[in-house]
Amino acid sequence: MPAPALRAAQHQAVLSGAGIGVLPAFLVHGDARLQPVLPAQVSFVRAFWMSMLSPESRGLHRIQAIWVALRGMAADAGLLVPVEGGRSM
Repeated sequence: MPAPALRAAQHQAVLSGAGIGVLPAFLVHGDARLQPVLPAQVSFVRAFWMSMLSPESRGLHRIQAIWVALRGMAADAGLLVPVEGGRSM
């Protein structure tokens, strides 16, 4: 995945009219200045991971609370895509 500065540069380049780009849905969601192009021909699916210090930390209340909040925000924004064979906490 590109570094955050590169993603920001790509976003700014597309906004300035430099051309089309592949931008994450969460970055452009609700931005009326941008429109999807070729949605039937091109599709990208990304997996996002949550880093934990140890397998046992998965069960910690604070980790679960963050996970639930992040998934809820993504679901509310319509940004979750079911992934076949994917795994969730």
